[in-house]
Amino acid sequence: MGNLPANTQILRYSVKLSSLLLLLLLGTIPLIAQPQKVNKKAMDLYTESTEHLHWDRFSEAEQALLKALEIQPDFILAHDRLGLIYYNIRRYSDAKNHLLQVVQAEPTKSKEAYYYLARSSFYIQQFDTAQHYVNIYRTVGAINEKREGELKQLESSITFAREAVKKPFPFTPKPAGDGVNSTNNEYFPALTADGQYLFFTRQVKDPTTRHNQEDILVSQRNSTGWSTAISVSDLINTPDANEGAHSISPDGRQLYFTVCEGGGYGSCDIYVSKRVGNSWGKPQNLGPKVNTTAKETQPCISGDGRSLYFVSSRAGGLGMLDIWVSHMDAEGEWGMPINLGPNVNTKEIDERPYMHPDGQTLYFSSNGRPGFGDADIYYSRKQADGWASPENLGYPLNSYYYEGGIFVSLTGDTGYFATDRFTSTGNLDIYAFEMPIAARPRTVTYISGTVKDKTTNKAIFPVVEFIDLNTGLTTNLVVPDVQTGEFLLTLPTGSNYGLNINQPGYLFYSYNLPIDKQKNSQKLNILLEPITNRSSVVLNNVFYETGLFKLKPESKIELDRLVKFMQVNPTVKLEVAGHTDNVGTDANNLTLSQKRATEVVNFMVAAGIDKTRLVPKGYGATKPISDNDTEVGRGQNRRTEIMIIE
Repeated sequence: MGNLPANTQILRYSVKLSSLLLLLLLGTIPLIAQPQKVNKKAMDLYTESTEHLHWDRFSEAEQALLKALEIQPDFILAHDRLGLIYYNIRRYSDAKNHLLQVVQAEPTKSKEAYYYLARSSFYIQQFDTAQHYVNIYRTVGAINEKREGELKQLESSITFAREAVKKPFPFTPKPAGDGVNSTNNEYFPALTADGQYLFFTRQVKDPTTRHNQEDILVSQRNSTGWSTAISVSDLINTPDANEGAHSISPDGRQLYFTVCEGGGYGSCDIYVSKRVGNSWGKPQNLGPKVNTTAKETQPCISGDGRSLYFVSSRAGGLGMLDIWVSHMDAEGEWGMPINLGPNVNTKEIDERPYMHPDGQTLYFSSNGRPGFGDADIYYSRKQADGWASPENLGYPLNSYYYEGGIFVSLTGDTGYFATDRFTSTGNLDIYAFEMPIAARPRTVTYISGTVKDKTTNKAIFPVVEFIDLNTGLTTNLVVPDVQTGEFLLTLPTGSNYGLNINQPGYLFYSYNLPIDKQKNSQKLNILLEPITNRSSVVLNNVFYETGLFKLKPESKIELDRLVKFMQVNPTVKLEVAGHTDNVGTDANNLTLSQKRATEVVNFMVAAGIDKTRLVPKGYGATKPISDNDTEVGRGQNRRTEIMIIE
C-alpha cells in the first residue's frame, strides 16, 4: 500500500500501528503499573490475545479479551488492552469505556491511559472531557519532549474543534456509485476538465501472490452516473508494482502517477504516461531531479501543465513528509524541486496536494495542524510573496475518519474525496459533495477544439498559445493530439485571452477569448490557412482607442507574434488592411482605416521588419464581413486584416 497516505488506517482489523501503541498493546509498556490477582483461564485468554496481536489479528484478539472479561469483569489488563485495540480501530466510545475501568482501578498509576482517554474523548467531540484528561495526564509523572508536543497539538485541536463544530456547512456526500465503488478500497479521485472521465486508485488482490496491490482505473460519465471502471492501461498497471496516487492533466492526455516497489530511484517514484489517440504510451520516470533515493509520491500537475506538486520524504524538508513543487523550463525539463515552506508544511505529515487549475488554490492533507482527527484537509491561497496561512476545510467534512485528500471540480462547487465513514466493511469509497463557499477556488472554464489544415482538413498539431491580454503573460501552451488535432485546456474566468498560432507554412492565426466570470466552455474548430498568394486572416487581438487610430497597449502582444511570423517567413510580403463599420461618413472611415493600418505597419517596422514587405491599406466600410445593424456585427466589421501579397 505504498501510495496510500502515510497516516491512513485503511482496514478495520488490519492497520499500521505506531511503535508506542504496539508496545502498549503487547504489554511491553502496560498502561497500569501493578498486576492484580487474575483467574488462570482469563490470563490464558489474555496471553492468547498477545499472539493474535503479534500477527495483527485484531478481531481475534478482541474476542479473546471479551471472553476473559466475561470470566473476570474487573480484569484490568484486559480492559487496558481492549481499550487500546478499540482506540486503534477508531471505536473511541468503546475505547473510553474500557480505559475508564483502568484509571478507576489505578488512578495514580495509569498515566498512558489518561492520554488515550483524552484523545478518545476528543474524537467523539467531548472536548471539555478531553481537556480534563490532558490536565490529569500532566500531573501524573514526567512528560518527555515528544509527548509534550503531542499534548500541545491536542490542546490546540480541542480549542479549534470546540468552535468549529458550531459552524458546520451543509454536507450531504453522494457515493460515486457501483461503477466506481466496490468492496475494495477506492481513493485518489481525479477528473478531466470536462468532467467526463474519473481516474482513481483501487486496492486489488493479486491473484497469484494474494497480496494487496494498487492499480489506476478509469470510469466514463454516462446518463446514469459512472460506467463500470476499467484498468487505465496494461502498460501502466503492472503485476509487479503498486501504481496509484495519480494526477490527470486537464485534457486527459498526460497521467502522472506513483510507482512503488517498481525499481526506480527510491521506494516510490513519480512517472508520466502520455496518451496519443486512444493509446497510452510507456511510462517514463521523471528523473533524478524529481525522484530521489527517498520516497516521492502523490503528484499533482498544474492546470497549465508546467508545475508539478508532489510529496517527498527527501532531505531538506520540514517534517516527515513535505509538499514540494518542480517547475518545467523552456526546454520541457523539470527543475529542482522547491519546498512549499512553513505556511504549508509542518514537522509532521503534509501530503495529498491538489492544485486547482485556477493556479491559486492549493488543497492538502495534514496532521500537523489543529483539526478534528489524525489528518484534516486544508486549503491555502497562493500570494505574490508565498502561501497564505492554511484554512481548515471545516466540519463535518473533516472528522476523526479518514478523508484522504480532495479533488475539486473545475467550477469549484463540487469536491470529491475518499472516506470509510459511511461503509460497514471499513473500506474506502469515493464521494462527491458541495464545496463550502469560503473554500471554493476561482472559477475556471475549459476551451476545447481541433486544429486542421483549411485546404485538406487534415489534423495538424502546432503549439497553440493562450495569452492573458490583461497581464501580457502566456497562461497556456498546448500541442494538439498528433492523430486527431484535438486539444483541451483550462482558463480562469474574468479575463481577456488571446489565442495565437505561429505554424511554419501557415498564415498567422489569432482569436480573441473574453471570458467573463460565468463563461461556459467553448469549442473551437481552427482551420489554418496555408501560406498562398491572397490568403488572409483577421488579427482578432489588435485593438484601438474608440474612434482613434492609436493602438491599445494589449495589442502589442499580438503584434509581437505577427513580427515573429514575418521573421520565420522572411520572403512573405503583407498587405495590412484596416476596416471600419458604417457609422460616420465614408471619407472619415476611409481616413481612419488607413491610419490604423499605417499604425500597425509602423509598429512592425520599429520591431525590425523591412518596410518594403508591408503595405498599409485602408478600406473604410467598403468590405463588411457582417451586417452593420447590430453592435456585434459592427464590432466584427471593425477589424485589422493581413493578406499575403507575395
